[in-house]
Amino acid sequence: MNNYYSNFQRFDNKGNRLSIFGREKDGILEVFVLKANSKDKFSKNIAKSVYETWFDTDNGEDWKKLLNSFHPKIELIVIENEDTGKYTFKKYCGKN
Repeated sequence: MNNYYSNFQRFDNKGNRLSIFGREKDGILEVFVLKANSKDKFSKNIAKSVYETWFDTDNGEDWKKLLNSFHPKIELIVIENEDTGKYTFKKYCGKN
């Protein structure tokens, strides 16, 4: 999977690190957020791997069960007429 935005520098209000990804599709920004528990070791590579394989329909059942254990939050955001997907992604990361 190519052409997506990512941010690994945000935390939620409980101190958990967030891995935030976004991709544009037909004027919509699909935002995918993974939350790492404050006790977990954070790994960008694991977060990237989960995101890049989440939408892969060829995954086996064991891999799908593992992916579901990450409990991602997926949101769809309309990209405003004058904005770009990148700007909308940055704005989302700044607000949430």
